[in-house]
Amino acid sequence: MNRPLSKLLDDEIQRLATDPKFSGNLGTLQEQADFLGTTKSWLSRLRNGKVSLSNVLAQQFAARLRPESGPECAHLYQELRKFGEPETTQHEPTLQSLEDTGDIRNVEGFFDRVGRLDTLVCVDYRDVPRADPAGKYRSYAVLAGQAIAAGGSFAMFQPFGSDDHKREANGTGELKSYYHTQNVRAYLGNLIRRVRHAYELILAEALKTANEMGVRPEEVAKRIVLYERGDLAIYPPNFTTGVLSRLFYAEVPNKETFEREVWEWVASPRRDFFIRRDESSAPVDVISEQFVPVVSFWQDNHRLPLTDEELASNMQTACKELYAQLPAQIWVVSEVTKQARAAIEN
Repeated sequence: MNRPLSKLLDDEIQRLATDPKFSGNLGTLQEQADFLGTTKSWLSRLRNGKVSLSNVLAQQFAARLRPESGPECAHLYQELRKFGEPETTQHEPTLQSLEDTGDIRNVEGFFDRVGRLDTLVCVDYRDVPRADPAGKYRSYAVLAGQAIAAGGSFAMFQPFGSDDHKREANGTGELKSYYHTQNVRAYLGNLIRRVRHAYELILAEALKTANEMGVRPEEVAKRIVLYERGDLAIYPPNFTTGVLSRLFYAEVPNKETFEREVWEWVASPRRDFFIRRDESSAPVDVISEQFVPVVSFWQDNHRLPLTDEELASNMQTACKELYAQLPAQIWVVSEVTKQARAAIEN
């Protein structure tokens, strides 16, 4: 006979609490919630059968309660899944729906597939976001937020620095660039602001969904980071050129390996398209290296780098030979991300 969820959790917590290798405290509901990575109120509702256990939290609970045993962790996960919602069928790409038509609704299937643990999405914003508060497809920010809350990692890249950096470097208070004309400067200033607004919107949607799932907000905030180009004064001009594109790079778990994909969001006068790029025109190895050092850090640590120090350290190790002639701080964590995480954690 299957144990009730509350009994299953009690048994696992008692077993762990008596383990000589475990040094924590699990006597109170608050201590249990902190250890499992959720909130006290949500854990109470879960124990009383008022909410279901999501797939991402079932994985998280099993990993924390059985940290040293792969088979036992997998078995506990399967037990916990019995108290969750039914598994959803992942939308697999098809030639007609994804590669041929480029229908914008493919975004829905894309975010459904990347909304799970150990999945990475990198987005290169060289054009204004379509899912920002003022964009035509604002509702797609909800899909991105849901994917992040479900366990996916979402790295946003804005390769034109920040207006704060440029104003400070020029000492004039005006938004200027070292390499561009007035029209391009105005365009980039608008792009910088709207990418930041898109980050704030997607984070808000992720936190909203996470609250409904019982996932702690500080954990969710670690899964979405906006990276901006470092001080443009020390970089060659080619690092700040190339506008009017939105490129998506994804690494999705597939059995023993990862499936790597490249997509592009294209806006036309009548409608938008979400197109999977062909390997011959957009090789995944080349695209992934555009997002160095975040991709290599994520592959080693299964999380996004959260500080400038982590970015620089990874650049100096895994990427040293690749970028030997360039400064380590090509990318920095946006001040918007730092402020958002500080507000959530405090």
